[in-house]
This record gives sequence, structure tokens and C-alpha cells, in this order.
Amino acid sequence: MALQSGFNITGLTLISSGSNYTPSTTFTLTARDKGQGSGFSGTCTSNSSGKIRSDNLTISSGGSNYSSGSWSFYPYGSAVRTTSGATTYAAETINLTTSPSADDFTNKKIGVFDSDDNFQVLTYTGVSGTTYTGVAGWKTFLGGSTSPSISSGTSLFNVVRSSDIPGEFTSISITGTTGGGRGCIIVPTIGFDNDISIDDIRTEKGEAQGNNDIHDLYQAFGTVQRTNKPNFDWYSDGPAYSNPLGVFDSDEIETHPIRFDEFFGSQYDAYGGSGCFSVDTPISLPDGTQVNIEDLYIGQEILALSLPTMPLDFDTQDTWKDWEVNTIEGAEQTIATVKEIYFDWYQNYYILNNRIKTTYEHPFFIKRDSIYKFVITEELQVGDEFLTDTSGSFLFETITSIEKVNEELETVNINCEPYDVYFAGGVLVHNVHEK
Repeated sequence: MALQSGFNITGLTLISSGSNYTPSTTFTLTARDKGQGSGFSGTCTSNSSGKIRSDNLTISSGGSNYSSGSWSFYPYGSAVRTTSGATTYAAETINLTTSPSADDFTNKKIGVFDSDDNFQVLTYTGVSGTTYTGVAGWKTFLGGSTSPSISSGTSLFNVVRSSDIPGEFTSISITGTTGGGRGCIIVPTIGFDNDISIDDIRTEKGEAQGNNDIHDLYQAFGTVQRTNKPNFDWYSDGPAYSNPLGVFDSDEIETHPIRFDEFFGSQYDAYGGSGCFSVDTPISLPDGTQVNIEDLYIGQEILALSLPTMPLDFDTQDTWKDWEVNTIEGAEQTIATVKEIYFDWYQNYYILNNRIKTTYEHPFFIKRDSIYKFVITEELQVGDEFLTDTSGSFLFETITSIEKVNEELETVNINCEPYDVYFAGGVLVHNVHEK
């Protein structure tokens, strides 16, 4: 869930009325944004002479997450060098047609248009022969490919920060025109009219309210994927996306400070974006049927379990992790209600018993050596036993295989109340992770 809607289009200014538009006609306005802006709608009207009127520009919806014009670089001056041979995504070297100098680029920042025509800003640490070495800073862009490359013969530029003009990277277009209308220029005003609350962020991360440490907020922000923080200043000094494991690459160190408004529109997944299942994982319902976790809806009832002393959300920190019992006497199946649904992407995952796809930190209810407890995925062992959803029988399923898969996986997690456990893939799991 996004905490706030981020920057939106709050105003329109007519710079040029253009000409040859169909007289006395209302046209639809759309916005094009280099970032993740969407949802804007508006209209404009022409006068009897076919010019766009300045007194009838309307905004039906301001949309959300439009660029403030502060997060980008653009090429500066003429080309400094030219590439030789193709450069693949995440490559640590760039080959050139001529021998480079270590000081070719200001602050060792290279600007280059990739195969998706997005502007990459890369850094390098040195040179060797006809090659820049220690290249880092590759990024993927919304709507682009997952591994953009650089073609042979591509120009490399110095870069300069944007001039922070609101709306500089958002343009307004008139659609549905006939009669050869042209020349109209409408400039949007980008702003926001909402607030952001650290309390809201902590609640969404699954933390009780208390000492709202801004450092914790920075840390969490660093594990949110770039596509989930649309107002993040990608090319400045904000925390780089590491990965959901919190392991940083040597060239992607979390740095400070960031502007507080960069938190606008950020989407934190359940409990810090951790503990998830593949989108096709079946969730058990009270009537004995199942539905894929991605198809659940807020307010839907799902099968749960009531067990005396079982720890729930917001107990003392990680009580579920330390909790264990030697009996499940008093346990009974019950009903919980889905309160939140969270989507995410992970770079790797585990397959349990050849069917359950889950992330490394999700807690499973197991029996091990006659002790019942919750254990996260990466600490499960072959021979542990899952509690299944077999009605009233409390049958257990032995773990026979645990496989780690190093490929990307789209995931879903849920929060259910008042019982914070549910059956995923036919076995009992908790809806929290390590805090």
C-alpha cells in the first residue's frame, strides 16, 4: 500500500495558444512523465479562431507520483568518448574506440543513452588500455527492459543535474485534435497537497508506535525497490536499493541524507516487504476450498488456527520466534479476515516439498523433536513436519525437500486478523517476519 500519492499536477499554464485547432471544441489533455507519474486527466477548449483558450484549462484528476523535476541528470556538452563493442547490463567495464583518461568525465560520472533510450548515469574508478574500469550505477527504468545494454558506437557524455524547475520532466499533450492543430504549449505545475507520517510508515512496516527513529526509516527505505519509490531522487545521495535481504553491493552503499519528500508515494510491503509466497500459492478457505493468494481480496475470510499462548502481531519483539510448546492441546481451526495484501519481487526463493514457493524469512509452524514452534524458511530442515489444513485431524506433512532457486519471483503476503496465522500451500504459517 502506498503511504501517499506523491507529487501531482496542481495547475496548468498556457504558454502558446497554437493555431488551426477545430474551432469551439473541447479536447482531452494527457500527461507524459519520465518517471512513474500516472492518473492525470484534464481538458482544454479552443476559441472560434481555432486557438486554445487560456481561461478554460481544467484538471479532472491531478494524478500521482509525477516528477518534481529534481531527480534527473541530462547530457551536457558534446560527446567525450565513443563505445567500442556492445556493453551488457551491469558490466563493470566499458570499451572505447580510443584510449581514455581517468579524468575524462567530471566526478567520474558518465552519461549514456541505453538500448531503451533511457539515460544511464554510470561511475567508474579508473582506466586500463582502452577501457573504463570499476563501472557501476546501472539502473532499470519503469517501462524499460530488465537488462538494458549499450550499443557499439554510442556516445558518452558529461552530465549535469536538472535545474529543479517544477514540471520540467512532465509534458502535457492534446489528444483527439483534427484540422492540423499545432503549436500549443501547456506547462504543468507539479506539487502536493498531502502529508506523510512516520507513524503511518511504522504501522505499515508492522511496528508498534514509539520512538520514531528516522535512522530506521532510512534503513527501511533502502530495501524498497526503486520502482516502489516513485519520488526517490535516483541520482542524488539517497539510499540505494540493495535487495530484500538487506545485502548491499559494493557499488550501492546506502548513503545519507535524503529529502523527506522522497518518501512520498513509497510502497512498503508487509512488515518491511518481507516474508512472502509466490502469487499462485493456494490459500485455504473455511469451506474447504482454496484460492490463489494473488486473488484474495480485503475482507475475505480465510482458514486460521487458534492455539493458546500462540504469539500474534505487535507482541513483544519477535515473541513468535522464541515461542515453543510441547503440545497443541486446545488448538482449533477458526476464521481470520484478510486486512492487507502486499505485492513484491524477490531475487531468489525456496521451493519446499516441490510445491511451496516462499521467501527466505517466512515463518512456518513446524514440529521438530516433539516441539512445536515457528521457524523461518532458511532455517527449516528436511525431516521437520508442517501442520496441514486437514479439518479437525491435525495431520502433519514431513518436509522431504528444500531447494533454493536463484531467479526472480513475484510474491504476495497478507495480514489477517484477529488470528495472525493462515494456511498457505496447505500448511500453517504466520503473517509476520523477524522485526
